[in-house]
Amino acid sequence: QLNKVEVFSLEKEEYNKLIKCIELKKIVLCSLNCQLNSDIFKQQRLGQAKVELKPSFHLKSKDEKTIYAEANFNVNVFDDDKNEKIFNIESSFLLIYNMGEECEDHAIEEFIKRNVPLNAWPYGREIISNLTSKMGLPPLNIGLYKVF
Repeated sequence: QLNKVEVFSLEKEEYNKLIKCIELKKIVLCSLNCQLNSDIFKQQRLGQAKVELKPSFHLKSKDEKTIYAEANFNVNVFDDDKNEKIFNIESSFLLIYNMGEECEDHAIEEFIKRNVPLNAWPYGREIISNLTSKMGLPPLNIGLYKVF
């Protein structure tokens, strides 16, 4: 899984100023749903699997000193031979950031696009790997979040 961050319009100096005044306070798991097709264990072996990962990151809300961002990691895995769903996992994290000073909305939008994925990605990777193992399957390893 390769993920790219787009080129943004915010000047480097302005963005660096923003980064210096924001601190990550907390990451909280808000929702988690997983479903396993237990019929797969009746088969002798699993075929090739097709993995569909759909992450999303957005601003949930903000006030004068706090940004609340949401990171969603949705993964569906299908048996390629039978085009049958093996399992799916839907997880949602709330990321809470403290701001040292009031920031422009366009700067916060850019922060959500650039930094929230970097902060949340390890949590999404870990929960997907952990849950697949608990489902009796080989742990599903999600690739790194890469910024170019």
